[in-house]
Amino acid sequence: MALFFRLPLGWLPVLLAGWLGGVGGCSPAAAQTRPDSTTIHYEEEVLPPAEAPAAPRVQVQARHLWKLGLNNLFFLPDGGPREFTAVPRAVRYGRYGLHLGYERKLRATWTLLTEISPYLLDYAPAGSASAGGVALCARAQVAGRYYYNLARRLRLGRRAGDFSGNYFSVAVGAGLGQQAHETACFFYPDSGPFARADVALLYGLQRRLGRIGFVDFNVGIPFALSPGAATTIFYPNFSGPTLAVNLRVGLCLGR
Repeated sequence: MALFFRLPLGWLPVLLAGWLGGVGGCSPAAAQTRPDSTTIHYEEEVLPPAEAPAAPRVQVQARHLWKLGLNNLFFLPDGGPREFTAVPRAVRYGRYGLHLGYERKLRATWTLLTEISPYLLDYAPAGSASAGGVALCARAQVAGRYYYNLARRLRLGRRAGDFSGNYFSVAVGAGLGQQAHETACFFYPDSGPFARADVALLYGLQRRLGRIGFVDFNVGIPFALSPGAATTIFYPNFSGPTLAVNLRVGLCLGR
């Protein structure tokens, strides 16, 4: 059974107004947006680039070295004491010169050194009526060197690529000049042959002084190869086996 209701036409505006009012009342609530407390914001932090590690310092391995020694000097004044000097039979003895050396690597730890040491000699022998004079003489040597601690110095970060290290050496020396009284290790009281020679087994060290300086020191046992060697330069009255002491201080001229 169907039920039908009839309403007068005058009610139609009332129903439409109620329906529209309901719709209109709901729309503001639907349009409101409630804050979302679950929203998470991410910010990207840009870090500065890490500094690259410093590259290890690589030492340049020099192949050769020129050296100018400035201490080829010895002076014994008139009337000086004779019992502890290297020139016991001279009234006056003066040596004024330089050392010019060239050292070259043969292998990583082996080098060959050649040196010429020209000097002016002012010499007056004892008991001579002559006042003496000035002559041009020279000392020379050729030496092989073995630098045994270069690898260790490199590991410690020390200078080792420019002939700086400790060494063992065999050196052959000579004295040149008609008036010469010295070789690299010995003193000859009397002048004589133009050339005299010696050989020495040495232990030494060489270091750089700043960028252009150097010091080269060695000590060892010398053997005279020419007759007449009465004494050594630094130990004139020492009997038995003697010592050779050499010191070079000067400038590096270039590589």
